[in-house]
Amino acid sequence: MTLIVGIWTSEGVVLGADSAATSMLPDGRHTVLQYYPDKINLIGDTVAVASTGAVGFQQRFVDKVAGLANARKLGQRRDLDAGRLISNSIVQDFQHTRAQSGEYGALVALPVKGGPPALIEFDARTLQPEVKTSSCWYVSMGSGQTVADPLLGFAREAFWGNKPPSKEGAIFCTMFVMSLSCKMCPSGVREPIQIAVVEPANGKVLARFLTDDQLREHRQHVNDVVSRISSLTKYDQPKVKPPMPSTDRRIDTVQKP
Repeated sequence: MTLIVGIWTSEGVVLGADSAATSMLPDGRHTVLQYYPDKINLIGDTVAVASTGAVGFQQRFVDKVAGLANARKLGQRRDLDAGRLISNSIVQDFQHTRAQSGEYGALVALPVKGGPPALIEFDARTLQPEVKTSSCWYVSMGSGQTVADPLLGFAREAFWGNKPPSKEGAIFCTMFVMSLSCKMCPSGVREPIQIAVVEPANGKVLARFLTDDQLREHRQHVNDVVSRISSLTKYDQPKVKPPMPSTDRRIDTVQKP
């Protein structure tokens, strides 16, 4: 089982993933849920790939993208051209072993010609590319998508409206969605959370993982925000009855001598 999240911003791309994998029988029945911390792969120091689906397909997808990146066939292309090239290469490779569609999907963050790093979704049904933009800037994939999508929608509505967040805001949003999904998702999405960033740095584009300290800092920020939201609601607070008006109507009297 898997949950991956991608958020595009003009300052860089953020990818998040959980760390659970499920073994399956040939008939599709799940057997064992196990720890798998490698759903995000960095290719060199410029490209990041987040995967959902069979590990064997992930290995082949990452290998093909690495070959294209190492041959310098990606960074000099526009975002959609890079997406087409990757899709064509992957579809041909998968057809060699008669792989069925719907078994693997991916998010790729990479440098492109004429703009900031791109986020390209490769749909699990067809592996066709979709470039994320300022009007459609986030995506989730995997078995946890049914939980993650409403959380992404809530974060957009509550924090950013129709505009993409900053890079730091995207990291917060990714941690917000991933951490809550790991608590609520019924389909085997599990901690620990991985987050990678592909961003311009010193005239280049660099891909990196967040360190454990950085992950803890952003998780604490999420906890603080959730606590703040909780403190704002009054519906579950005990009701305090207002004090009753005074009934003391004593009249001053003058005592007779």
